Amino acid sequence: MADVDKEKQEGNKMADSDKEKKDSGKKKKVTSKEKSEKSIPLFVKVGAFFARAKDWLDNVIDSYSRFTRVTHHDAQNVLRKKAKSYLNQGNFGKVIDAYNKLIQLGVEEVEVYYYLGYACEREDLLEEAEKAYKKTVSMDDSFVKAYYRLGLLALGEDKGKSAVEYLKKAASQKADSFDIQYQLAIAYDKIKKYDNAIDCFNNAIELDPKCVKTYKRLGFTYDLTGAHQKAVTCLKKAMELEEV
Repeated sequence: MADVDKEKQEGNKMADSDKEKKDSGKKKKVTSKEKSEKSIPLFVKVGAFFARAKDWLDNVIDSYSRFTRVTHHDAQNVLRKKAKSYLNQGNFGKVIDAYNKLIQLGVEEVEVYYYLGYACEREDLLEEAEKAYKKTVSMDDSFVKAYYRLGLLALGEDKGKSAVEYLKKAASQKADSFDIQYQLAIAYDKIKKYDNAIDCFNNAIELDPKCVKTYKRLGFTYDLTGAHQKAVTCLKKAMELEEV
């Protein structure tokens, strides 16, 4: 009986010994992990923290950028609609405000500058109108209407040479326009290039044979060149058309 108890005691001691070894192994593992973490330099930990912070900040910025792009796009559409509505109403002061706000929002479009110029011209803001038209043709060299308006502004300021340059540019792209041919003739007349003026007046007559003012202006130009009979013929034609 004593031998049995002795064996049990020895068995318990062995079990306790195995348990202590296992516990000791676990402690060693934890201690090893802690040592590994403690061995990481501080600057590496700080760098990892800032990397995570940067990723978070980038996500925030991306979200904000998407939101602001949508907001700006909506604002631009609203301003475009308002500008067109004001233009149709003839409210040119508000047209100017709307298009200037569009430009402030970063909109760089040919039509925005053209209609801004047109509205400024109607409000007698001629210097601003000229700048807007010049911006238009700098963006699109084929924008005939802007060249035509620049030509008219130059004529209004008695700048014959500039008027000829702008209107020639317009005519080179749209030769079948009565208005362009007529105004170009006047511009040539202003700088005393009468032969060129006569050609353009005749072009205008071909495009609109019943326009009284063209015959009158052509008659005056013929008279300046000494072609008095042709001048009389043109003035008679103008009188005939007025009686119709």
